Amino acid sequence: MHAKHVGLALVLALAATGCRGASKDAGVGKKLAALVMPKEVELPPVLVARLGEDTRRSSELVLGRVADRPVALVMDQDDSAIDELDPVTGAVLSTSKISSPPSEGMLLGDGTLAVVLREESSIAVFARHVKGQHYREVRRVKLPDDPRSLALSPDDKTLYATTGATHTLVALEPLGLGERARTSVAREPRGLVVTDDGESVAIAHATFDGTTLVSTKDLAAKSDKVERAVAVHGTNGICPPVPPESKEENERAECKGELARHAHVVLSTGVEDGSRLLTPLVMVSPRPDLVPRPMSKIAPQQRMNKKLMVPSNNSLGMSFMNDGFEVGFGNGGGAGGITGYGTSVESGPPEHFELREVRASDHRSTTMVGSRFGRQTKCLVPVAATFASSFGVALVACEGTKRVEVVSEKHTTVASLDVPDSPSAVVVTSEGGRVLVWSRLSHTLSAHHLVHSPRAKPVVAMPSPFDSSDGIDSVPAIVAKPKPAPKLATVFTTAVPRAVPREASWLAGRELFAETFDRRISSDGRGCASCHVDGADDALVWSTPQGKRRTRTLEGQLGSGPFGWKGEHKTLAEHVKVTERQLGGTGLPDADREKLTAYVATLGARKRAPAANDGLVAKGRELFVSPKHDCATCHAGGGADTDRAVHDVGSGGTFMTPSLAGVTTRPLLFHDGTYTSLDELLTKSKSMGRANEMSPDERKAMGAFLATL
Repeated sequence: MHAKHVGLALVLALAATGCRGASKDAGVGKKLAALVMPKEVELPPVLVARLGEDTRRSSELVLGRVADRPVALVMDQDDSAIDELDPVTGAVLSTSKISSPPSEGMLLGDGTLAVVLREESSIAVFARHVKGQHYREVRRVKLPDDPRSLALSPDDKTLYATTGATHTLVALEPLGLGERARTSVAREPRGLVVTDDGESVAIAHATFDGTTLVSTKDLAAKSDKVERAVAVHGTNGICPPVPPESKEENERAECKGELARHAHVVLSTGVEDGSRLLTPLVMVSPRPDLVPRPMSKIAPQQRMNKKLMVPSNNSLGMSFMNDGFEVGFGNGGGAGGITGYGTSVESGPPEHFELREVRASDHRSTTMVGSRFGRQTKCLVPVAATFASSFGVALVACEGTKRVEVVSEKHTTVASLDVPDSPSAVVVTSEGGRVLVWSRLSHTLSAHHLVHSPRAKPVVAMPSPFDSSDGIDSVPAIVAKPKPAPKLATVFTTAVPRAVPREASWLAGRELFAETFDRRISSDGRGCASCHVDGADDALVWSTPQGKRRTRTLEGQLGSGPFGWKGEHKTLAEHVKVTERQLGGTGLPDADREKLTAYVATLGARKRAPAANDGLVAKGRELFVSPKHDCATCHAGGGADTDRAVHDVGSGGTFMTPSLAGVTTRPLLFHDGTYTSLDELLTKSKSMGRANEMSPDERKAMGAFLATL
């Protein structure tokens, strides 16, 4: 008899014996059965190979290949899941629930998926298993608070991560996730990429006026002073010094003339020397210092040639149209001008999208393409981008719109791709012929063909009515728009079913918060998310009829009211209504405003990691509640709440006590941004809790305590 038949007969005989009551032999039977019956072997994880043109940066949407089949992996924040979809048909293949919302992900060299978990301050690595096509966590590492994005070195030997609130760059070993080095960087770092030569890490910042470049060699050596260069996009007081007689004087003037407002991603275009980087961002233009006629406090003011300025006794207002949105200048103009935020020397409308080239070789930033005054695109919050090398174009996802802008190196936007609402990720296949877009707010994946079209006609430069001979920045020359370079066609649109139910009113409120170019909210295109980046702030100070006001952080700051710097509004809805009027909007219907405020009220404070030095924190807490400084009386709830009253603390009036949640992450403090650091505030403020009487050690302890809020 064949051996396998003998084994089967033996198992059957043992089973029969057990039926006759030989229970004492049951244990022996199980052991014998284990010897002859095959054990279920746990299948090894399936490798997911990287696919697409841009594979060394993390994204909400990742392309991969399993065997011969391509897959699209969505970091599904709403459902706390990893969704696997078919990029050819749009079919949902599987949904893997994970412990918390995944922000971004990227495939590592060993075929696993590294995922950023912001709420848990961690990177978790997942492996794909054959059984059920699910992704299972295989390892993780803790990071400083608020991790954001990942990038791999060209040799796959180092994984870099940025953290937003704690403004840190961390270098890790990709397979074991062991930390190699870390360094502090500028405020609110977001996307990053390693240059093709592996010598620098380039970092985009959501609310900082430049792109940071960090030397990988210095970082790896754990140097006390890691070499950091900053390619400046605007002012912020850090323009590179340029002699007046330099040929780069115009570039210096431009540097001093604008502020970068949004920059969430930086791209590498694959140049051999690794020095060519692209940063999509939004610039905010300031008001000129020299105005020869009375100008309204509440009207936005544009840079203009003095020859075209009207006499001081003339009340004429100037305006021009941008995609149907009128921006007024002077005392007249448009629909009465903008009545508030956005009219300061530091910054002001109009805003415009630009694609900046950052040269890693000399750390300078130059404008490649821009959408200037009168040629404004509808991209005021660029949140994601990729580069299609075979077409020589960048594709930029614009939050708050239904557009992905296709931008060439020689022109402004050459095409716009219509996509579902608020695109948050865009990827291109390796061949460059298909574009996939994930729209987080609408929970939708769409696919589009990108194909070459006949050669565009030459661009014709039109003479500008302005010049810069008198030293005032001119309005750039108008350039004839060429025929679109690439042609686009939608292949499919798939609405991914939601596993976690969401209230329709909350979803609608979130869309309203992100919406740009909604006349009901503003007359110049700005939306809530334009100023309140990711629910926080844009680090800018604005001029209003009441004086200078910095953008307030919303996260963890709202409470139950009253609202406004002086507590002048009893309800959040009333405050939003006034803000709409200040921005020149026609006003939302009450039902929509209720949806918006319902969403905004859910913007809680960012989670904080446990303190590293409990003793220092305890000392700071004692100072906070001590009778001498008595901070806890006004800053109630341990500092996370307020007494909801107005006080005069020597800042030029009475203002409502703010929450201190997240105070150590803010670049500006007080209503007018008087102080640029917590230590400066504690040192110089004389009327607030006698803070200026603290010793250096006490200020350090107070800072450690406040960092836990």
